[in-house]
Amino acid sequence: MVSYDFRHRYPTAKEALQAVKKLLPQPIDWKLLLGLGMTIFISLTIFFITKKDNFNVYENSQYRIKVKYPKTWERQDLENPITAEIVTFISPKQSDTDNFQEKVTISIDKFSGRLDDLQKSSIQEINNTVSGANIVDKSVTTLANKEASKLVFTGKNGKDSLKNMQVVTLKGDQAYTITYTAKIDDYDQFVETANKMINSLEIN
Repeated sequence: MVSYDFRHRYPTAKEALQAVKKLLPQPIDWKLLLGLGMTIFISLTIFFITKKDNFNVYENSQYRIKVKYPKTWERQDLENPITAEIVTFISPKQSDTDNFQEKVTISIDKFSGRLDDLQKSSIQEINNTVSGANIVDKSVTTLANKEASKLVFTGKNGKDSLKNMQVVTLKGDQAYTITYTAKIDDYDQFVETANKMINSLEIN
């Protein structure tokens, strides 16, 4: 009855539970829910018991970074000198009609200045390059054990309304940026995985 492979499609418990919730009819038919309950319980039990380390490790000795990413996500090495993007990790399609796959991208670029200067520069770039940009959260956090700027913003990519979380820190004259991008409606479903990836980043 459950059409998703929880163990492989959803590397975190929160995502698995949200996927189950989407499968239930609205309003909830409690008789049907009881009938589905055992199947769902077994699926989730298998998910929690069999799930071990569902993350690979990406390491780039040239840029001296290391990060974990889900084994089911595709890795694309970019090395783009214009955008400064080094690598991006792309989630598998949720269905045949899924026209936007969530992604986490790492960029490394030269920057001379302080962290607050970097945040202002990032906001200016977002406003200049993202259609309909709207900064919904601005804060200070940590990235790779260093003080970092965190921006959450929305915008358009063609017909798609997207939500992004960008975390950036400085080391020497280098700015390290890791950005999570998803459709607004799917953002919360994958943000836990994105946070695990962001929190795993190491800069040597």
